Amino acid sequence: MTAEKNDTTPATPKKRGGARVGAGRPHRVIAVPEDLADPLVYLQALMVSKSSPETLRLKAAIALAVYKHPRVGTNVAPGKKEQKLLDAAEATKPGSQYAPGRAPLSVVQRIDAAKKAGQ
Repeated sequence: MTAEKNDTTPATPKKRGGARVGAGRPHRVIAVPEDLADPLVYLQALMVSKSSPETLRLKAAIALAVYKHPRVGTNVAPGKKEQKLLDAAEATKPGSQYAPGRAPLSVVQRIDAAKKAGQ
């Protein structure tokens, strides 16, 4: 009795699954002219271009709006916490009642002696 091979696997295994070279949609290459090297100029040119897709033009307009129009409410008076910090900074300026006083003479002499010794 001869035993026949009932093996159906090929000699070299086929590659299954995973990414394949060249698969999927082709990538679109957008050429950038030299005069549009500045990102803001490029976004503006992309936004007004009639040949660009509408979604791309809209995304360019959204990205450009941050730089062209300031946010509403940025030139408003400071809130309670900010005003408190500004008042504290104002109160501790030299010459005010709450400004830090002079250092004791012994500390000043020690600092001066250390500076002279280090030179």
